[in-house]
Amino acid sequence: MPVDVINVSKFAAPAPQTSINQLLSLRTPSFSSNTQTISDGTDHIDPTSFRSLCLDQVLVLINGKRRQTTSLVNVNGTFGRGNVGTDLNAIPATAIDKIEVLRNGAAAQYGSDAIAGVINIKLKEDVNNFSVNLTKGGNFTVNIGPFEGETKSFNGKNVVLGANYNVNLGNNGGYINLTGELNYRGSTNRMQNFSGGIINMMNGIERVARDQFPGIDVTTLSIGQIQ
Repeated sequence: MPVDVINVSKFAAPAPQTSINQLLSLRTPSFSSNTQTISDGTDHIDPTSFRSLCLDQVLVLINGKRRQTTSLVNVNGTFGRGNVGTDLNAIPATAIDKIEVLRNGAAAQYGSDAIAGVINIKLKEDVNNFSVNLTKGGNFTVNIGPFEGETKSFNGKNVVLGANYNVNLGNNGGYINLTGELNYRGSTNRMQNFSGGIINMMNGIERVARDQFPGIDVTTLSIGQIQ
């Protein structure tokens, strides 16, 4: 079966992505994950999918052990509505050595939650090795409105600061993986002042005005005049 092995430390350095969902979306075919907006708790937990199958049909393992799913049921018309998935972004990328991705179904081996595929996350095992990762970015465009606290060319500021250190535990190869990660993402707004016409020939409100006021030029009406 096709298995992708992604070295996170080497791949994340040149890539503009900062989270596990973003890295897998860039690197793994048929994997999809998009940030949702105005979607209740799904604003904070990005749904993930293989080949557009349900969220609960992607099995996530950490060092070969099953990762628990979230307690969030996706609602409000978001992708995977009615399903419960796994929050990959809750696993700090600084603690990960590599990710193994099985892109075919493996229900015969793992069960029905692996119909879409399997993601196995391997944590770092090197002891007495301290690493720090800092990533910063944002969105540069001229299509940003003049909102308070924003310039006309930059918003969506993103800062990720992570640190990892493994400590020896006993004399039989044990260790403790200590990782901390701070992730900040600013708002992104592309709303502009509307300058077009409010009423056109397909609007129901225009037909009502035309029927109630015969002979009126409905193309020059405004919402205030109709009210």
